[in-house]
Amino acid sequence: MSVNQSAGSIERLLVLPPVAQSFWRVAGLAVVQRTVLAAQRAGFSHIVVWAPQGSSALESLMQEDARFQQVRVVAELPEGHEAWAIVPSDIVFSPEVFEEIRACDGERATRWIAGELTVAVSGPWELLAAALRGQQQVRWDCLVAMATAARTLKDEVALRIEARDSVHRAEQALCKKIWRDASASDGVLAHWFDRHLSLAISRRLARVVWLRPNYVTVFGTTVGLAAAWLFSQGTFGFSLFGAVLFWFACVIDGCDGELARLTYRDSRWGEVFDVTTDNIVHAAIFLGLGVGYARAHPDGPYGWLLFLLLGGFVCAGLASFVFLRRQGGAEPSFSRSRWRRAAQRWIAALMNRDFAYILLLLAVADRLHWFLWGAAFGSYGVAVVALLLAAPMLENGREGQTELEPQASPSDAR
Repeated sequence: MSVNQSAGSIERLLVLPPVAQSFWRVAGLAVVQRTVLAAQRAGFSHIVVWAPQGSSALESLMQEDARFQQVRVVAELPEGHEAWAIVPSDIVFSPEVFEEIRACDGERATRWIAGELTVAVSGPWELLAAALRGQQQVRWDCLVAMATAARTLKDEVALRIEARDSVHRAEQALCKKIWRDASASDGVLAHWFDRHLSLAISRRLARVVWLRPNYVTVFGTTVGLAAAWLFSQGTFGFSLFGAVLFWFACVIDGCDGELARLTYRDSRWGEVFDVTTDNIVHAAIFLGLGVGYARAHPDGPYGWLLFLLLGGFVCAGLASFVFLRRQGGAEPSFSRSRWRRAAQRWIAALMNRDFAYILLLLAVADRLHWFLWGAAFGSYGVAVVALLLAAPMLENGREGQTELEPQASPSDAR
């Protein structure tokens, strides 16, 4: 991940000498590893772990993963005159904590407080280095005491690991942050039920050191394709089992991203892979439902259904493409309109995983073909709404382009 370095920001981080708790694993990573990865994610370009007595265990940790190749483990304090941030090695941080620290200008000694705990001190290196003498606890107390400013961190993870139960609390805090951050994209049922279940699974998967998020994606895709095959059999029992299996695939679909965030292995490639496999599974589900409907009702109007489905998907896809392209990730100017906000929420609701519960209910009622007809007609509704939402942005874009066009001077006339 590339991070733009802003003027006046703090680019250097010193991690104080490790203690026993620094090597305890939280969601699969040692605490000191988490500190380094969180700082890297926030954009610190120069990270040093200070080990004045040396530490073979620390060096082994830094060598077990290529992501730590740029981290220096030193026995002597580094030289310099720039602003630094200093943190203990036994605190679990979220990257947002380091983002706030890094954004500080570093012109004066500042302590950073989470709750009642001071979790970091930043400032000019000349001031900080003077306090880094004596025993370890004395060093930290001196750093905290010499800070002339204080900043409070709100709603971010910064927990000291002191006992084994604090490992559990730290994992809970990290998962709660993921749950909170996902609220904007999750459906109601997916957020309040699926997400809690998937996070409980992800916490345990993170402890399997060799497991990668893409492995979970492949497993979830396999489960989803198995559900599609069950739907294609066209019987009540197979369809009900397929609906349950597809719901489970949706739960697993949340685990790969959660595991990636917990272990700092999220990437653009992983995101593309996840979205691609999701689309493959969804296409297979529709195909399986259609084949199952044909087997259960041989005299059904399949030609009309296929025509409506294909036409609706094409229209909805093109309209959604126009809407997303014009929106460009920014908050559109028409968001103040109540009906447009409602329409945006409606489109977003259709794109989340809550439709697995609709399939489950229809499977129980033995009416899965209703889902196909609903999707066939509903796709045209999505297309109309998406185009209505895109229309003001298209108009705004034309107006902006007109304003930017240079006015022709009299000498330009022909």
